Amino acid sequence: MEAVIEQLGRRSAGGSASDGFVIYEIAWARLAPLCCQWSRNRAPDPERVVLAAVMFKATPAAVEAAFRAINAGVSVPELYTRAPDAGPARADVVALAASYVSAYPKFASASAHCTVPNFNRDGFADNIDGLCRALSVDVAALAAALRRLNTEMAAAFSAATPCRSLLKAPDQYSAKAVEKCRAGGLWLFLDGRVVGAAAVAPLLAKVAPDAAAP
Repeated sequence: MEAVIEQLGRRSAGGSASDGFVIYEIAWARLAPLCCQWSRNRAPDPERVVLAAVMFKATPAAVEAAFRAINAGVSVPELYTRAPDAGPARADVVALAASYVSAYPKFASASAHCTVPNFNRDGFADNIDGLCRALSVDVAALAAALRRLNTEMAAAFSAATPCRSLLKAPDQYSAKAVEKCRAGGLWLFLDGRVVGAAAVAPLLAKVAPDAAAP
C-alpha cells in the first residue's frame, strides 16, 4: 500500500510519522477511489480535502480509535450517528440540503453558528432529518412543504399577507436580513438556523410532493 500511496502523491514537507500517521499531499480525484464509506461516516467534502493522513499496517483497534478521535474534534451531524433505518434515507436528506447550497450559495455558511438568514449545510441536513422523523413524512413531501413555506414567508413581506409561520410581525425583522432574503429568494431561515416543525406541519397537506428542489 505504501508504494501505491507514493505513486498517488508525495509526502508533505516534513511529513514524518505523527501518532502513527504519515502526511501526504494527494489530489482528491486520485484519493477518492480508495476511500471506504463507513455506515456512520458522512461523505468526504472534496473542498476540505487538501492532505491525507495515512496509517500503515493499522490494526482495527487503531483505526477505530483514530475515527473516534476525529469525530471528537469535528462536529458530526446527528444524521450520521443514528441508525440508518431510524429515519429517512441519508442520501435523500443530504441531497436536499446540498440542493439548497447550490441554489442559494450566498446563504450557505461554514459556521454552525451562522447568523440569520444564513444556514449551515450540516445543520440543515440534521434539521431535515429531524423534521421528517417528527412529522412522519418522507424527504420529497418535506421538500414540497419547505417550498410552500418559503413562498408564504416571501408573500408576508411583499404584500403584507399574514403568515402564521413567522415568529414576529414583518416590520420587526432586521431590514438588512429582510433585504438579503428578498434579493436572494430564500426566507426559510429568517427566524433562526432551524426550520420548526410547527411552521412546516400546516403546509404538508396543501402540497403534492414532487421531484423539483429546492
